[in-house]
Amino acid sequence: MQQPDNSILTHSPAYAVATVLSGLSTVIAVLDKQFALAIFLGSFTALLFLSRLGKVLSPRFTQKLNQFGTTSPTEESFESGTPRRLSIIIAVLTLAILWVAPDQSGIWVYSLPLMLMFFFEFKVALPILAITSLLSIGLIAWHDSPFVSLQAVPNFILFLGASCALVYLRELRRRQLLPLRRTDNLSHAASLQHLNEDLQKEIQRSEREGSDLSVVSLKLDPTATEKLNNKEHDFVQVEIGKLLHNNLRIFDSYYRLEQHSFLIVLPHTSSKPAIKIADSLRLKIKQQIQLNKVNMTSSMGVSHLNVGDDCHSMVQHAHIAQDKALQRGGDQSYLFSDKDLNNSEQNNEN
Repeated sequence: MQQPDNSILTHSPAYAVATVLSGLSTVIAVLDKQFALAIFLGSFTALLFLSRLGKVLSPRFTQKLNQFGTTSPTEESFESGTPRRLSIIIAVLTLAILWVAPDQSGIWVYSLPLMLMFFFEFKVALPILAITSLLSIGLIAWHDSPFVSLQAVPNFILFLGASCALVYLRELRRRQLLPLRRTDNLSHAASLQHLNEDLQKEIQRSEREGSDLSVVSLKLDPTATEKLNNKEHDFVQVEIGKLLHNNLRIFDSYYRLEQHSFLIVLPHTSSKPAIKIADSLRLKIKQQIQLNKVNMTSSMGVSHLNVGDDCHSMVQHAHIAQDKALQRGGDQSYLFSDKDLNNSEQNNEN
């Protein structure tokens, strides 16, 4: 089964070092009686710590945390989301400290650009950074003498440019590595672009070994999802991913096709065990995933490897069976047969 990708920023050694150093700086600021600076650093430490807890807290609490903080909920993982709205609060707090206590600002105000870039995507951070930078430069020029401003403002601009360059390199690397990513952020299902290649390998191995192979098409019924908002849609994706990960065998794999639609590959599984697995998953989804007092129901379509099948035909047959289950009222599993293909072709002609 596809394993989750745990190589996220909040688990890196550098992230742990940044959290510890930020906490120590807070303590030093308190001992030095620089309370405005201590408030800023303490807030930043809390932000780092909350982001780290997003990996170890209970899934329900983590989901609430990410729903509060995410800027792109359709792409964020429930394990790697960051409470980014808190970053806006800290940015405002930074400007407030610079306004009230400019003598305590020192060099740490230069960390504002890097902090915003650290927690936001480049296109989101850029407008926020432009506004806060203009305000920071204006406040520096207003509070300090012309000689100090002549030194501080260019330094701030240079640090701003360095921060943008670092973040640009980060985004460039992320885009280069994106095609290599195998899992979906929300559900940890394997990416769709790997489906055909992986399934074709399973078909070849099944034919070589003479073993069975089945495919299950899973889709939540529209009646269960039509009234959900964006955050609830994301929550359902997360819960389905967890359920599949916990209930499938180690050699099974699952892929996210579209919203609330998955394809499950079951090696060494004939049609009867496959329909039992599909029914078991359907019942667990109905029993364990509930929103607004509504149980999530699903329709399952099962296809089995026959002579002449390839990856495309197996997926097509599973989809036809899933559509058949939905036409029968949903909340059920259906096993594909050749007559279903003939009926589907006739309907398409009509």
